Formats: sequence, structure tokens, C-alpha cells
Amino acid sequence: MPQALKASDEVANVPEEILTGSLQFSKLMTRPRYIKAFTAHIIIYAIQLAAIVFLRIVLMRRNQLKRRAQSLEESKSEHIAHRRAFEDLTDQENPDFRYVY
Repeated sequence: MPQALKASDEVANVPEEILTGSLQFSKLMTRPRYIKAFTAHIIIYAIQLAAIVFLRIVLMRRNQLKRRAQSLEESKSEHIAHRRAFEDLTDQENPDFRYVY
């Protein structure tokens, strides 16, 4: 019965470094690719990016409509008095509310 190979032994006259290197290369070539999972992640990220862009456009439009309703000119230095800050109003009910993005 042959003895187990030691780290310094050669297999069929092939040094151990070459043998283990080729085994690692064959592992890399036969590893699973997970194409379906990768595709699913890319699709989900694209949907998320589209939702973020859509939400930003919607919020910008709502701010613009609130400015027009209060007849404010569209400037970056608008001052909001926060007169209704402690009333129990939602963002759509409070005309002084502005979305920050």
C-alpha cells in the first residue's frame, strides 16, 4: 500500500508548485458563474435608479407648483417664514413646506 504523499514529494515527476497551480486554475475555470443572479442584480439596480430619478423629478415639480401658488419667483434665496410649522399639516397641506433633495 503506498504511503501518502508528502508536501515535498513529486507526483509523476511534476513538482508540487506546478500541480497545485494547475488545480487552482481548473477550479477557476469550473466555478459557477451565477449569470441569473448577476442579471437580477443589474435589473434591480436599474429599477432603483429609475425610481430615484422619477422621484426627484416629481419632488422638483411639486416645489415648483408650490412656488407658483404662492406667486414666488423661482430663486434660490426664497425665505419661508414657517408660520405653520407646528400645525398638524401634511407636506401637501402645508403651503410653506418644500422638499429638499
